[in-house]
Amino acid sequence: MRRAQSLMLLTVALGVLIGALALLNALPTMVSDGPVRPYATLDEARRALGWQRPLLPAYFPSYIAWPPAEVLAGTEPVPTLVVQFRHREQGTIVLSLAQVRASHEAVPLAIEPVEAVETSRRSINGHDAVVARGRCADGGLCTRIDWQQGDFHMSMGLRDGIDELVRMAHSVDQQAS
Repeated sequence: MRRAQSLMLLTVALGVLIGALALLNALPTMVSDGPVRPYATLDEARRALGWQRPLLPAYFPSYIAWPPAEVLAGTEPVPTLVVQFRHREQGTIVLSLAQVRASHEAVPLAIEPVEAVETSRRSINGHDAVVARGRCADGGLCTRIDWQQGDFHMSMGLRDGIDELVRMAHSVDQQAS
């Protein structure tokens, strides 16, 4: 009898411990500042979103540093991934990528024109894309491209000319989930 009570007490204690650990694991998400929160790696964000793999360019200009400087993801109101990259030598953010599941409005990027000087349309992997070139908030030149690819709205902002950004957009993998 005493052995059965000890076993029952141990089972209850383990259940409480597992519940407490699950709560601690969920705590960062519950206390985050909003619907999107930072992740240490792309893989962590991918798992949190339940995606097998995000849509990312295969090509990056040589001045872009890897790994990403910042990875943000969230599921509300729709699954969203935002990835920022630094310049290899200068250390400043020069590339912002966003992938939003569903046909929703584009998300704001750290690198995007606040004053568009030129807007044009292009085809990216067979999809209609809008390219905007202009001045960033700090006065520097930047370019943004947006297109719908399958179930995703894709956005990319770059502190560089249109050619590098379009080349990156064309290199985005066609398959993601």
